[in-house]
Formats: sequence, structure tokens, C-alpha cells
Amino acid sequence: MLKLEKTNDTDLFWETQKLHVGGEDYYQDILLPLVKAGNWAELEKLPVLCAEDGSPLIIFKENCWDFSDKREDLFGKGGNIHFTYETAKGQNKTRNGKILERNICNEIKCFVLVELFFSHRKIAVRSLISPTNKLVYCAQFMLSQGVNTFDGLNFEQILEYKNSGLYLSEKGAKTIATLNRLTELEEFFPFKTNIYQKITSESLKVVTEASNQNPVIPPRIYIELMQKFSKIVDDYYQYRFDIEKAIEQLLAYRDENNHFAMNHVRHRTGSSLGSLVTDDSMVEIVTNFKQAGIPLIDYGKCGDKWINVWNQTEPRLHHNHIRSFNSIKICDMHFETTTNFQSFISEIDTACKWLLLALSGMRVDELYRVSPIFGMQGFQLGSNTIYLLTTKQSKISLTSQTKDDVYVTTKTANKAFEILNSIHSPYRKRFETDKNRMFATIMNANWHRAAEKKAMGKLLNDRINDLAVLQEPLSHKDCEYLKVSDPTRNDFLVGNTFNFTNHQLRRSFAYYLIGYELLSFPQLKQQLGHLSTEMTRWYAANASSFQKMYREVQSERNKQQSETLARIFNRMANNERIAGGLGLALTDLVTKEGKLHFEKTENKRKLSSEYWETEIKANRAHIHAIAPGMYCTKRECDMRISIDLSECTDCGWDLIEDVVYAETARMDAMRFLLFLHEQGELNQSAASKYVMQIRSAEKIMSDIGFEYEKFSIPEEVEAMLIPVSEVS
Repeated sequence: MLKLEKTNDTDLFWETQKLHVGGEDYYQDILLPLVKAGNWAELEKLPVLCAEDGSPLIIFKENCWDFSDKREDLFGKGGNIHFTYETAKGQNKTRNGKILERNICNEIKCFVLVELFFSHRKIAVRSLISPTNKLVYCAQFMLSQGVNTFDGLNFEQILEYKNSGLYLSEKGAKTIATLNRLTELEEFFPFKTNIYQKITSESLKVVTEASNQNPVIPPRIYIELMQKFSKIVDDYYQYRFDIEKAIEQLLAYRDENNHFAMNHVRHRTGSSLGSLVTDDSMVEIVTNFKQAGIPLIDYGKCGDKWINVWNQTEPRLHHNHIRSFNSIKICDMHFETTTNFQSFISEIDTACKWLLLALSGMRVDELYRVSPIFGMQGFQLGSNTIYLLTTKQSKISLTSQTKDDVYVTTKTANKAFEILNSIHSPYRKRFETDKNRMFATIMNANWHRAAEKKAMGKLLNDRINDLAVLQEPLSHKDCEYLKVSDPTRNDFLVGNTFNFTNHQLRRSFAYYLIGYELLSFPQLKQQLGHLSTEMTRWYAANASSFQKMYREVQSERNKQQSETLARIFNRMANNERIAGGLGLALTDLVTKEGKLHFEKTENKRKLSSEYWETEIKANRAHIHAIAPGMYCTKRECDMRISIDLSECTDCGWDLIEDVVYAETARMDAMRFLLFLHEQGELNQSAASKYVMQIRSAEKIMSDIGFEYEKFSIPEEVEAMLIPVSEVS
């Protein structure tokens, strides 16, 4: 029987594991021939993996191969591989536990065995869970069609299965990829497929979902969450140490009660078990102690063994039956119950986690891996501090960066990180394992452990979806926004609610960051104001750091800029007027040539965003916003932060498609001019400035064809004006 020796060296393991039973290599000389022969009777008796003492850990015949805590140095972090039915319900699948027919089930087991031990590539057990599930799903469908083997499976059959209901259009077409892998490894199997070329989505006429096309969160929801959570962070940042002390007080209260309950149970000192723990916990406690062979009332004789069983059970206590809770005070708030306090902490925890994801583009699985010490670092670049959210477990330096592990973020995100550290620190002190993990399961204050990645992501999803803003039905405007950001989707309907997932935040980050650059979302100024500039500065100084994220932002920038240019040219093609020097010149040209202008090949191409995306990528075209609805096509233009309408009105590089900014600027100038005049505080310089602003705005409004009433300058003000040529 195979015995596994201790070693941390994977390559050495592959040599040392080839221990012989009767002079034979167990995997190569015993298991593999039986796999190739399809000798189920013998295979089902044999182990797939054994312990150091030779005892079997996993046996081939088992319908769940449990790799948990088994050879992580070889297989990565373990998991369970099931060979039971998966019942499809839409795209969500729930296991019903039914066993596949023996032959096809064993064929799938052979696939897993070969991938692990004979495929000549290092592979983690967890990476095999999804492919196995895909094969089990296919096998279930094939059995419903009267087929119990992959032997002879061909392209025509797969196409027929697909047309009969076999679901192949999941994200990334993973089922198709797994079927191709089955064919690639068939030299090891007792069956042979008749698939002679790579199966593709195109050949099966399957529409695959783009893996990076999570929907953008509608701006109404995104902006409200951003503002709501930013305010929470700003409000409670100064109280973060008070929050930490309050949580420590809560956990100490729970610890004392647990110690009290343990002593009273094991010494029978008056309090009954039922008065100390919940009903379901009581049953679980009695069962676990019985199975462990330890008396529940042991009078302290069993020492740590008793405590271990109690702690492993994690009983839910009636805390107020044991010792009443003293209220907790934070700033001017009093919490009289643990439930109210935990709800308060949960709200802050949710706000901070959401902001970290939303203000960095980091994924939730990466956030899960950040270090409480190194997860957020301030990096001095010139006179400015750039905040970096990172999965690195060490100090950042310009010379030590690895690819794709650093996210540029904001001061608000830094505050959110510090608050989270304060929240989770008291829990981390009580961890028995995973002591370097950032996040704890804060809703279970009795038993302290690191949060699980999947559970942390699901909890955040659920908390966000429970908020009032997510319960509001989508409006017509919401759906229009969603259609603009995802033109190919048609599953967003007025009256439905929007389902938030963490995966949406990365794309929304890029979308709104660039949208802010184009001044489409001025409500995000406070949160995103300097982020784009800081990102550019960081990546310019350290190009190897997180190239993928920066490419995604650049891709979104090219996309939105190209869509802006295409929209402007389409408006001209529809005989709509565009202002600005360049806009007027192009409008006049289109007017002179009429319909013939956009029938010319080159000009017709300008109606397509794809054309402009190519031009922008090749640096042959450029556009940036100088104000809402106002754009400049000159890369070196200085009008990016504050603009002078008089300079932009006739600029040969400008395209102006909207009068909103001009109208607002005009109204502001009129109001200031008249107010200062009435107060007797208007001077010659101010009068000339405001009149020039008014006349420039009026010219833009006139060029676009917007009706307005020309401002009448009071005679006293007219006399004060510095002689200048009026904007024509």
C-alpha cells in the first residue's frame, strides 16, 4: 500500500511517493493499468490516497473524495470532489445527492485520478471541483438519453444534446472546455471519444457570456451608496478606537458568560443546561459529548478534552440568562442590547468593505487576502501621498513590485481600512488559527474565527441587497443608463429590482472613474476627484505594478471616449448643431455637403464607436471633457480643471453638444453682476469679466440653436466696461 512521506518539496514528493509494494510503483504499475482496463471491481477496492501509516484516506469507490487538510503542499488547499447529481434550476444548481450509474460515474473518477497523478501538470484539487461537476451534469443528461458512457461520444451527439436541453452557454463555456480536456487525456482512459477536433462555442452555435461583462451598477444606486457609505466612514473615523474598545467589551462579556456556562454545566452547580443554551445547541451538545465518550458532567476530571468538545460544538448561549449586558456608549450613542450594537457594527463593516472595493477595483477574493498590517500603505510620490490597497504581505517599494497586486485608491478608502482594522482587531486576538487574516466572522461573537472567503462575499452581497435603495424598482431612466453601459443586454426591465453582486464593482469602478473624467457624473467629484490622476502617476512611476487593472481602466477610457465622439458625429448626421470652433466648422461642412457628407466612406466610419476606438488607441484622436457637454480634442489643452468660456467659444479644437454648463455659467454671471452692482461693489474688471462670460455663454446657446433672451446690460455697467471686441 502507498505510504506518503513528509516533505515540503513537491518535486521530491513525486519521487518519494513512488514507494513500492512488492517492487511495484503503486500509481504507475497498479492503479494506471486498472484505469486503462476499466477494471471497476478491482479499482473500487483500492485507495486513491493514503496516510503516512498506510491507512487509506480516500478510496476509489467513495462518491465523495475528501481532500480537506490532505497534502496541501501537493494539491493546494483541499476540498470535496463529489460524484453525485447536480440538479439544474436555471443557472443555480443544488445537489440532491443521487448517485450516478456505476459505469459513467467511474469514468469521471478516472478523469479526476488522471488529472491529479498522470497529466504531467501541477493541478490543485479545488480547480477540479468545477470540471467534475460539469462532467457529472453531462453524465446525468446522457443517462436521461439512455447513454451510460463517454465511450464513442462525438460532436453530433453533443450538438443533439445541446439542442435537447444540455446547458452549454454558461460563463466561459466551462462545460465545453471540460469535454475538450476529456478528449485530450483519453490515452489514459478505458473509453475513447470520437471527437477529432476541438469543440468551440462557435461550432456548437452557443452564445457564451463574456466573462468580464458584469453589469454596471445604475448611477442612481451607485452614487447613493457611494455618498451614504462615504458619510459613514467620515462620521465614524474619529471614533474608530472607541469602536474597538466597545467590541472588546462585548467579546469580554461573551467570553465570561461562556466560561460561566462551561463551569456550571460540567460541575452541575444549579443552572440547567436548557437555561444556559438554546434548544438546538442543547441537543448538539449532548450528542457530541456522547460521541466523544466524555461525560457532560465530569466535575473537571476530563480537563482540556471536555473543553475541546464544548468549543467545537460552539453552543449558542442565553447570555442575558447568565449575566445581563451593560450598555455600550460610543460618542453620543447608547446600545442597550448586544443585538443593536452588532447591527450598528455590521452597518459600518458593510460600508467600509463596499468602499474599499468600489474605490480601488479590487475583487472581494483579493480583499479577503489583505494583511491587517500591510493591506493599506501610504506611498509618498513627490509631495503627495498615494494610498495603495494591496494583497502583498510586506512593505511596498518601487523596486520590489510584483504584477497585479497593488491598487491605487483614495484617502476615504484608507479611512475605511483603518476602521475595519479597529472592528476586526479584537476578534483576531482570539483566533486560534489564521491569526494573520484581516477579517473575522463578526456576527458570531461567541466563537472567534477568521471569515471564510465565500461566506464573506455572500454576506456583503446580502447586506447590500437588503438596503432600501436596492429595493426600489428600476425606473425608465435607470434602464436607459443600463442600456448605454451594456447595449447587448435586454434583461433590465422597468419595475424590476436590480440585483447587486460584488463582481459588479470592478467594472463599475472603471466605468464611473472614466465617466467622471468626461464629467458625466459630477456627483462623484468628492470621491473620485483625484483618483484618476493619482493612478496615472503611480503607474507611470511603477509600470510593473498592477498592469491588468490599469489596462482595464484604459480600455474603459477608450470605450467611453470613442462613444462620445461617435455620438457627436451622429448628432451632426441628424442635422443637430454642435457648437465650439471645431463643432461649428464640422457642422458647416456637413450642412454644405448635405447627405453626401456621411455617404463618403471615411466620414461614414466616423459614425461608429469602433472607428474612434481604433483611432484613440493609435493616438490619432483624442478627446477630454472641459465641462459637462463640452469637449476638447487637443491633447495639450490646459482647460481641464477650470475653464474660461470666452477662450473655448471659438477654439478650433472644441466640440460642444450641450448648453447645460453654458446656461448655468450665464445665470451665475448674471446673478453676481447684478448683485455687486446693487451693492455698489462692482468694479471695472469684474464687470468686464462677467459680461464676457454672459456673452460667451449666449454665443454657445445661439450656435446650438437654444432659445434664450439676450441679457440687457444696465447702462451704469455698460459705462464701466473695458473696451473689448464683443463675442460674435
